[in-house]
Amino acid sequence: MYRIYVHSFKDSNEDGIGDLEGIQSHIDHLMYMGVDAVIFSPFMESPMLDMGRDISDFKAVHKPYGDMHQVEKLFEELQERNIKIIIEIIPNHTSRHHKWFQESRKGGARNTFKGYYIWDDGRILKNGSRVPPSNWVSKYGGSAWSWDEQRQQYYYHHYHPSMPDLNHRDPYVREDFIDVFRFWLEKGADGILVSDMQVLFESEEVNVDEPLSELPGVPPGDYRYVDHIFTEDQPDIHEFIAAWREFFEGYSLRTNKKIAFLVDAGDDEVDDLMKYYITGADASISKSLTSIDGACGGLCVQEKVDTWLSHMPDERDALWMLGSPEKSRMSRTKGVMYQSALNLLMLLLPGAAITYYGEEIGLNETPVKYEDLRDPWAHRLGPDKYAAVCRDSARGPMPWMSGRYAAFTLGDKPWMPLNADYKTLNVEKQKHDPSGCSPLQLFHRLSRLRKEVSFQYGRLQYAIINANIFSFMRFAKDSAPYLVSMNFGSVESTDDYSVASGVAIGKVVAHARPNQSDKYNPKIREGMKVGLEKLTLQPGEGVVVVLLMEMQFEPM
Repeated sequence: MYRIYVHSFKDSNEDGIGDLEGIQSHIDHLMYMGVDAVIFSPFMESPMLDMGRDISDFKAVHKPYGDMHQVEKLFEELQERNIKIIIEIIPNHTSRHHKWFQESRKGGARNTFKGYYIWDDGRILKNGSRVPPSNWVSKYGGSAWSWDEQRQQYYYHHYHPSMPDLNHRDPYVREDFIDVFRFWLEKGADGILVSDMQVLFESEEVNVDEPLSELPGVPPGDYRYVDHIFTEDQPDIHEFIAAWREFFEGYSLRTNKKIAFLVDAGDDEVDDLMKYYITGADASISKSLTSIDGACGGLCVQEKVDTWLSHMPDERDALWMLGSPEKSRMSRTKGVMYQSALNLLMLLLPGAAITYYGEEIGLNETPVKYEDLRDPWAHRLGPDKYAAVCRDSARGPMPWMSGRYAAFTLGDKPWMPLNADYKTLNVEKQKHDPSGCSPLQLFHRLSRLRKEVSFQYGRLQYAIINANIFSFMRFAKDSAPYLVSMNFGSVESTDDYSVASGVAIGKVVAHARPNQSDKYNPKIREGMKVGLEKLTLQPGEGVVVVLLMEMQFEPM
């Protein structure tokens, strides 16, 4: 799967903003990568106070991106190319500008929108002043309750005050959201990705305070100041997952079309994420690989992979991810030189994988000046601290070629600056690299390699694991067995793979060179045979070897 942040993929009308027609103009790029499904970031109508996460109409297209006719044209061409379409929807909240919220503000006993959001009168202190009903804290800092003058009540917002939380206990809200899903499925979507599910519900009793976390150095008003026992991971969430599963299954039966139901919960706890599988999601996106940082070597990577796989329900597939619009790119988290090795890891592990646009070329994060910020979460921290959490940095324009503005736009300027390295790091240059070893050319080969039976259906068996190396074998009955090895450490590592694999010789079918580095093993080249008794990998280097002799492990 390939996750596209529409705002930054390709501008077709010279306004400096990516759009749907721009995506359509680069479907050939998706084909070259072997993409079988596209996940679209939210492209619905929005005032863009939080870059499209604040939806004002779930059934309309944000005008700078295009219109519904362009949606239909894009979907039609993707379907002609056998590329599945998955729409990301954030059901937790809307924009303040949404019709539902504007109607809900009016109150009134006969107003069907009255209960669409979380409203409360608040508490009256002894001095007669009115205060929020509880100490709940917004993810963006400060109280999660804001006063509405028109309704004369507080409303709850987990995120920014411009993004009020919906009340999914209200039957009208439940009905309307099923209608939103149905609308996009009838437009041609093959699946729905629901995001931010961990905060979909709050305690019904909104007047209870959350306990203090007592974390050292965390000031009042910081999200970490309290433990979110009443505002995260509430059991009602999974009742809704089951209900939505029932709707998707019914729709599939009526249309004879399999609908994918995916969950992206902003939660790092494996046990919490696994519950989504159990209650009805086809897959819950794993965050295990997103936490691979500069200090995480081979043993650390194994722990992250094994923890996720060992908790997976039987007969279900993992869904891996490296980066997203809400997280740092791996070029920042782990380091630029490891991006190709990380792609190799993610694409060849058991399960499905989501590639965030730009990862196929090793796109770096874009430095963003404080005065250019669009991210309200980062903006609240001020000019001295914003960079540590800035999401805009992971949303930079896609560099297509070496010309002006990397051909992202032909307009006066892109919505945010491009990376300074776009003249050397871009799609065209990597696709036609005479070495045949660019990150994009490697991705092209890996996407085809992962369709081999051993990677689609085969078992995984760990091989050499140490402070630097993470390696494993993939094998299936009557299919070629493979050894996959990557150096995630900081020093060269020479290891004997022959004992673990039972094979002394293999043939290299893919070689990941360290990104933006000339330090790699020159003896490893695709198509050549290598001895496995003494194989050396540099930091950030990876290799896939098809094993050429009889193995000592039992194929499935």
